[in-house]
Amino acid sequence: MEFTSVPIIVILCYLIGEIYKVVFKGNEKAHKLIPSLLTLLGGLMGVVLYFADQEYLGVAGIVSALEIGLISGSASTGIHQILKQLTKKEN
Repeated sequence: MEFTSVPIIVILCYLIGEIYKVVFKGNEKAHKLIPSLLTLLGGLMGVVLYFADQEYLGVAGIVSALEIGLISGSASTGIHQILKQLTKKEN
């Protein structure tokens, strides 16, 4: 597997999540959808990368590409939470 494929999906999903938060600022119902949307978007990116260049992801099939994308999209939500907790101010 190409080692740059997963970070690219994670970073793109993270940035899209941040843009989504700005667009739907103040709408808590929309914010609750972010983890699900980023997971699905990551899966879509994995499939698109697979069809664009099958050697780039280095996987045997579309299911593996989908799995890599789904996990990468979910990882972007986890990274956001890590950053949020590290920068959280104590009362």
